[in-house]
Amino acid sequence: MTPRRFVPLASLAVASLAVAAAACAAKPTAPVGPVAPTRAVSPAAPDGPTISPSPARHVAAAGTCSAGSVDALAMVPANATLVMGVDVPTLIHAPYYVAHRRDLEVGGFKRVLELAAACDLGISGWRAVTFGFDSVRNATTIVAQADGLGDRRRLECVRDRAATEIGAAAAFTIADVDGRVELTFDGATAWVIDPCTLVVSDASAAEATRARLGGKTPAALGGPVMQAIGRVGTRRPFWLVASPVTSLGPSVANARDLAIGLDVDRGFRVDASLAFPDATSARAASTSVEADVGSMRSMLMAFGLPDAVGNSIAVTAAGTLVSIRAHGDEAALEGLRQRLTVMFAQTN
Repeated sequence: MTPRRFVPLASLAVASLAVAAAACAAKPTAPVGPVAPTRAVSPAAPDGPTISPSPARHVAAAGTCSAGSVDALAMVPANATLVMGVDVPTLIHAPYYVAHRRDLEVGGFKRVLELAAACDLGISGWRAVTFGFDSVRNATTIVAQADGLGDRRRLECVRDRAATEIGAAAAFTIADVDGRVELTFDGATAWVIDPCTLVVSDASAAEATRARLGGKTPAALGGPVMQAIGRVGTRRPFWLVASPVTSLGPSVANARDLAIGLDVDRGFRVDASLAFPDATSARAASTSVEADVGSMRSMLMAFGLPDAVGNSIAVTAAGTLVSIRAHGDEAALEGLRQRLTVMFAQTN
């Protein structure tokens, strides 16, 4: 999917998250198979250390939908090679986000939030956004979850205002198709799954999503992708898993999967792990990665991060896993934000 065609997907994914908690009175559409509660995947890695965020950092999602929505992972394409997600309550309640909210909610993001507010939406209703990518088919699916996201009146408000305030790139239509509310964009389709869940697929993924909604294909995310999700967990501000791992260099070319988790408090912590077929491969990869730590530190310094972040990098091997961890304080996180702000401004 090209960046241009991704605009409507991204616009809806962000705008649709800000549905007010009181909107959960919307009548659900037909469920997709067994409707399982949204959950956090329990970290489990019998062959090495787990990566789990501090329980104190997770802010439980409030509202009536958080216990009854379809499991987002059940809607991710079975052949996804990369899955990532944002646990919104954990992110927006982090001390850093609270302290720097005015600096973070800027530009296009601020404009979308303002548009959502005009449609009686609010960021407190956000729950999670899960992205699934199939690199073989170049297909993308986004699962957006927020209290009341299935409220058609609010979706119609977003549609009307987006068309006039953002432009044609964000335009979409809403219709009832086969008993389900369906949204149509230029190059993408979205479906209301339940009062809190919207699934958006680009043209390459739409047919498979339709089959899933029609009960023709089961939820089938499994294997290395699910094992990696089990290690990293989904109750952290940002997480990412990938399998196979093909672009990180020859030293980890035989890794079975990759898992990355980002925690944000006043500073940040990054936990990454690579799973290998056997302990011998993991030890060899760990030695190779440790030899590259100096280069990693140089790259971080060139990016503007303080020496302390580079010096915090730790590489360990345990069983079939190689773990890589790093952390930074609030000053480092603020410096990273400023650097990224400049980069994004230069690309727009």
